[in-house]
Amino acid sequence: MSSTPPGGVRGGGSLRIVVLDQRRHRMPGFVAVHAARPDRVAAGTDGALDRAERRYPWLRGVTTGSAVSVWAVDASPVTIQAVLRDVAVEDLLVALIGVGPGGQVFWAERLLH
Repeated sequence: MSSTPPGGVRGGGSLRIVVLDQRRHRMPGFVAVHAARPDRVAAGTDGALDRAERRYPWLRGVTTGSAVSVWAVDASPVTIQAVLRDVAVEDLLVALIGVGPGGQVFWAERLLH
C-alpha cells in the first residue's frame, strides 16, 4: 500500500506506522522495518502512541507493541514485517500518525480497514 501523509512531515516531525489487530486491540510485539534510508527509520514505542490512543479511540491498543517511526519522507519506500497470529485480514488496521518534534500528535489516518 502507499500513502501521502496529509501535510507531510513538518520540520523536526516524524511519522508512526502502526499495525493493529482491531478485534483483540493488540499490536505485534516485534516489527522489522527496511527503508531506502535505514538511518531514518526504527521500530519501537514512545509516548506519542499513548497520546494518539487517547485522542483517537479507534487506535485503542497501539500501546501494546511496536510501531515504526519514520523521520524523513525520503526514507520511503518503507517495508514492514510483523507477525500477528490468528488474525483475520478484515480485523487488521494499518494507520499513519503525524507526530511533531515535541512528541505532539497532529493527525492520524487509517490506511487499511
